[in-house]
Amino acid sequence: MLFNVAIENVTCYKDKGRVIYRGEFFSSDIEKLTVIKRFDDPNGGYQRPRKELKCVDYSRHLQSDLGFVTPILLNAQGNWKFAAYDRDKPNYGRLVTSGQASVIDGQHRLGGLQIHFRDTSVTLNVPFVAFHMLTINEEMELFDTINSKADGLKKSLLTYLEASKDEMSQLAVDLATQQDSPFYGFVTITGNRSKQLQTTLDALRRAMISIFEKGRISGLTREEKLLCVKTFFRAVGRVWENEWQDYKTYKLRHAMGIFALAYVAKDVINDCFNYATRELNEGAVYELVWNMKSFDWAKDGALRGINGYAGSNFIAKGMLEKAYAAKNKNESAEGEAVS
Repeated sequence: MLFNVAIENVTCYKDKGRVIYRGEFFSSDIEKLTVIKRFDDPNGGYQRPRKELKCVDYSRHLQSDLGFVTPILLNAQGNWKFAAYDRDKPNYGRLVTSGQASVIDGQHRLGGLQIHFRDTSVTLNVPFVAFHMLTINEEMELFDTINSKADGLKKSLLTYLEASKDEMSQLAVDLATQQDSPFYGFVTITGNRSKQLQTTLDALRRAMISIFEKGRISGLTREEKLLCVKTFFRAVGRVWENEWQDYKTYKLRHAMGIFALAYVAKDVINDCFNYATRELNEGAVYELVWNMKSFDWAKDGALRGINGYAGSNFIAKGMLEKAYAAKNKNESAEGEAVS
């Protein structure tokens, strides 16, 4: 099927021997002008099916104050012909299309633009950069470079940037940046680890979700949550002082260790926080953590080969058994002494 569309005010130039077009087309013409080469296309392709949720998210973004449309990268496949308006300006003119251009980068943005046009009937200008002709292999190489080799924003940096909008992210940032926090000096904000900065901000955010997302404990104020989590991990740092400092030898501050301690912290904080007086019994927190002191965090010990969320759940159950077995034993002994 042929689609004859004229695209005005286009710049044509050459780079490394390639003819390239730069301009804008209307969002109402996206379907006429572009095609996605899917990996399951019998004629040959390489891209995954687009995710509709990402398209919907982008359509919502377009309606925000920062909803700017960023350039799409295309391969015109020889279907777009350039004609200059004036001989004196041979690089400025009109593109006349006789077929679709292949989308190299931007399929979810184009999907979002289509949804935006469908829902609002508002036509937006879509900036593009289009190669006149690339082979399928050249397309694939460009696609791979853009999508797999580019260094995008890491999750920890996103956590930091979005802290003002998300309570769990803000708690993680507070733990990482406040000098009275046991995590101060150990957390990488950007996600790039170093010898000292080994714990990621994203791991802290996920730990905060494990502790505070559900149950009665979720109703604490942010200040109360921060106090509780600082108190718990301060006790952890005192009970396992060497393990807390030595990231190389022990797994305590690895993501698995932080997640396991988060599961434990949820129960400990909930038991030691007085919801009537809004106070945390710090002595009781320390006692429960002390009861777990015999737990071995060594990498080459019982934790060898245990990793991830499943591993952290397994560890947490064992630690809680130690914490409350000792507590119950002490309470029984006190009861017998009184009687």
